[in-house]
Amino acid sequence: MMHWSFAYLDKLWSEQQDCYYWFAIIQREVFGRDAPYTDDDSARRHATRLLAWKQSAWQVTDVPADGDAVIMQMQGRPQDSHHIGVWCGDGVLHAQTGCRMAIDSVPTLQVQGWTIKEVLRYAGDL
Repeated sequence: MMHWSFAYLDKLWSEQQDCYYWFAIIQREVFGRDAPYTDDDSARRHATRLLAWKQSAWQVTDVPADGDAVIMQMQGRPQDSHHIGVWCGDGVLHAQTGCRMAIDSVPTLQVQGWTIKEVLRYAGDL
């Protein structure tokens, strides 16, 4: 049986289907979680909103597991500029601006300029 992530590899990022869109879709389709999403917000605002919700729905974890939210920031970007992906095996499934979805290891993310700010686990899974 194929891993759940294979269904999402190579999906294309677009303004309507940004990193948070794919995060929300995966949370709903794979893990049965409702991650609020509206078409008129930017990915940055969604990821920032998830950070604000972490007190009630998501909690920081030091040991990532499949489905955890991975909040990232590009080195040299403003503090409120965030990117979000889903922990998957030993890496992060994410959709970068203008790219197809991919699973990148933490070292690969670092080479690409990403810093993992936090890994969050849905409180219902604790």
